[in-house]
Amino acid sequence: MPAQYQEKENFNDNGVRLVKQTNFRKCLYGLKALRNYGIRLIYEAAKSRDIASLLNQLNSILNFSDSIVVTIAYDTPWTISLLAECWQKYCPETPLLVIDNSSNQIAAQEISKICGDNGISYLKLPHNREWHPSRSHGLALNWTWKNIICHMKTLTTIGFIDHDCYPIRPWSPASLPSKVAYGLKSPGWIRDQHTWGLWAGYMFFRNRGAQNVTDLPMDFTPNPLDGLDTGGMNWRTLYKKLTPEDYGYSKIEKISLCNLLGASDLETDAEAELIDSTFLHLGGAAYKATWKAIGSTRLAALLRASLILTPPNLRRDHPNIDDDATQKNSQDNGSTAS
Repeated sequence: MPAQYQEKENFNDNGVRLVKQTNFRKCLYGLKALRNYGIRLIYEAAKSRDIASLLNQLNSILNFSDSIVVTIAYDTPWTISLLAECWQKYCPETPLLVIDNSSNQIAAQEISKICGDNGISYLKLPHNREWHPSRSHGLALNWTWKNIICHMKTLTTIGFIDHDCYPIRPWSPASLPSKVAYGLKSPGWIRDQHTWGLWAGYMFFRNRGAQNVTDLPMDFTPNPLDGLDTGGMNWRTLYKKLTPEDYGYSKIEKISLCNLLGASDLETDAEAELIDSTFLHLGGAAYKATWKAIGSTRLAALLRASLILTPPNLRRDHPNIDDDATQKNSQDNGSTAS
């Protein structure tokens, strides 16, 4: 067997090195799963003084919509400000909910003000002591699911996007394929185990037929036992029980940030991600050195000018993006998108 092929077989589709499942590993991560389950139950029971007023507000909004999209904010007000502007321009009919998992209280106050100024629903989470980013994100999603989503009985579609994932053209949940679960595939990293999840920054769930996801005890914490990151515990709760017709995977393209922004003086080879030809994802806006090197003020101004003031012509700048192919890929189910 050629060395290049052997090397490729050591990684999953996302370039993560595969590991062998061993009895020791099963015991270790089985114990950690029990620990995480206890932490999850304790955190989900934490109270928020603003939850009652938020639910009243959302139920009033949902008299006019059966869908909601949630983003988890974390310490970066500029990403929420830009998202709010993009949302108002391209998704005005779809309710957006900002759930704030910030550890910095000054940032949280600024995010709250941004949401208030833009008419976007907002809630500050109870204090989240989890230090690991994936587990912290998962706990934030779990709290949101149990304390908010499960109390909104008229919902049909529930979406979750990253706080630095911006719509760049008109969009609504009605444009999504009719699937119980849809989003970016996140393959597992256990050798010879074909597990998968949906990336927590772009995933959508729909009550469809006899399958009401809002009745399920969804668990968005990581699942290292099955080789899956944030949201991976839903492999056991939902994904592995679905038929191929019930789930689908979206398409992702890498694009040059300089080309997108039309900033020839921007000295960076950084790439962003274009999801389903509709959402631009920076990735790591809260921590990546690439974005910090540009500076949040300058980056936000460039993005605002490109995405809102003069919407990007991605077909012109990126001729490799084919709308027909993207649409076909978006509607493919999991049996063909491996």
